[in-house]
Amino acid sequence: MNLIMDGTNLAHRARHAYNLSYQGVDTSVTYGVVRMLGALVKHHKPTSVIFAWDGGTPGFRRRLVPSYKSKRKHDDDPTWEVFLHQVRELEQILPYTGVLQVRRAGIEADDLMAQAAQMLVGDNLIVSTDTDMLQCVSDNTSVLRPGKKDVTYTADNFEKEIGFPVYKYVLSKVLQGDSSDNVPGVMGIGPKTVVKLLQNDNVLEAATPKMRERIEAFIADGRYKSAYAVMDLKDDRTGARLALLDAHWRKAHVKRLTKWCMDRGFVSIIEAFSLSIFGGLKEPEFAWDGPTPLIWDYVRCPKT
Repeated sequence: MNLIMDGTNLAHRARHAYNLSYQGVDTSVTYGVVRMLGALVKHHKPTSVIFAWDGGTPGFRRRLVPSYKSKRKHDDDPTWEVFLHQVRELEQILPYTGVLQVRRAGIEADDLMAQAAQMLVGDNLIVSTDTDMLQCVSDNTSVLRPGKKDVTYTADNFEKEIGFPVYKYVLSKVLQGDSSDNVPGVMGIGPKTVVKLLQNDNVLEAATPKMRERIEAFIADGRYKSAYAVMDLKDDRTGARLALLDAHWRKAHVKRLTKWCMDRGFVSIIEAFSLSIFGGLKEPEFAWDGPTPLIWDYVRCPKT
């Protein structure tokens, strides 16, 4: 089984879940990420792990939806630089854990994870609290959303848990919009309404007359098409496949990782589980023997 991890998402979770320092230096993120990574590897016993980082917003998403992630600014956050410093430290130490770490400029972690799930040989488990990743659920890919009650979405339980089949999931996101990414949807459509609409074969027939007018206007002015292209992760529009294939993997170095933990005062990590669990991780195997993927550009080569 392959573990596909949302590194940026995990780092933010660690930032808010832990409040730690060692010799006056904040270690909440570095400690939290390694601790959670180790717990996941110990519990799920994967053969390989892919750790995906956000590398910035792809240009095509901003061209299609100019407001996309425009609210994500950190000028007023005095702790942001401390967070980034710990992320950079993690990027230096994670290769010693035996994971395949991937970051490329202009490619989001979502793109990397979605393409990895399509390319990897064997079963996959994506770990992220980001609801965008639920569209990746398939016969060989499940999604674990960590929280107070961990929930794992599979091909067998998806419709029961969400209320409609997985192939309608992107449509549900488009109709609702995404406030976290600043992608507008149809006014008046929220989680409960979208479930009622998508339980029917024809959304327009299921909608009230007023809601039908809003949906038709949403489609007619192009917002529907743009939002769908922004949210749909199925096609490789960013070069994520090439980034995955080019990423360098190396075998875990348990002694080096142990020394790093000791230098940072992370004795509890060493005590919680033997770091030798990372020594069994192997290089991810991709079932991709086609030509070098090309980056799809929406402006120059619109999808028909």
